[in-house]
Amino acid sequence: MKIDKRVIEKLLSLNDDQLWSTIQVVAARSGFDKKLSKPADMSKLRETLKTIDEKELDKIADILKRGTGNE
Repeated sequence: MKIDKRVIEKLLSLNDDQLWSTIQVVAARSGFDKKLSKPADMSKLRETLKTIDEKELDKIADILKRGTGNE
């Protein structure tokens, strides 16, 4: 799946619980094996997603393809 601005907009349309569940699923499928704790303030996460650019999205996609990015 290509992560692009359209996908980000769809994610941002989800409520906080749906967004967090989606993030957990993507992380798990990408090989991230640590338990993620939901932030108390999801607005910071949403703001980050709103301001992300295409270059950063490509970097995130690269990391997800490799797993946790610790390689």
